[in-house]
Amino acid sequence: MARAKGYQGIVARKKAATWGTAVAGGALDGIRVLPLEPNADPEGIPDRSITGRVTMTKQYAGNRTVNPMYTSYLRYEGNGRDYAGVSGTAGVPTTVDITGKKHVYKISDAFDAIFWTLAYEFLKDTKIGEIPSFKANKLTLRGESGKSWEIEVSGIGDDWKDTSAINTTT
Repeated sequence: MARAKGYQGIVARKKAATWGTAVAGGALDGIRVLPLEPNADPEGIPDRSITGRVTMTKQYAGNRTVNPMYTSYLRYEGNGRDYAGVSGTAGVPTTVDITGKKHVYKISDAFDAIFWTLAYEFLKDTKIGEIPSFKANKLTLRGESGKSWEIEVSGIGDDWKDTSAINTTT
């Protein structure tokens, strides 16, 4: 892919099939985001044992919480995947007349299996951040008359990696 001069953030969201296994983002998987926050924090369990030292000993590694969130502009088309990730189905838009489309959104009975791999370039041509499995569980629409509307999607992830053999800078 040719790149323009200056910084170009690249974010891919690709539907995955196996939890914990990343899939490669490709054509039509890119999304335009305002911020993308991986919110991946390792939990430290303090060691409060008495050692006779002035400083506390090193912490033990605990759980790793990954709660990604991204915000994008709400577009006429293209946010169906966001809705499907939270509700299970987005439906296919049907043409009402020459200029308009009708979207029928409904909630599916079973949508546990809808999750994505989120990959993003956080250091140009060098580093890719990846959340192998991301399940959206919250969708927020924000806007006001005469201004751009935004859609915010947040959820849970299984892990955060800054070295991926699946999603690379190429």
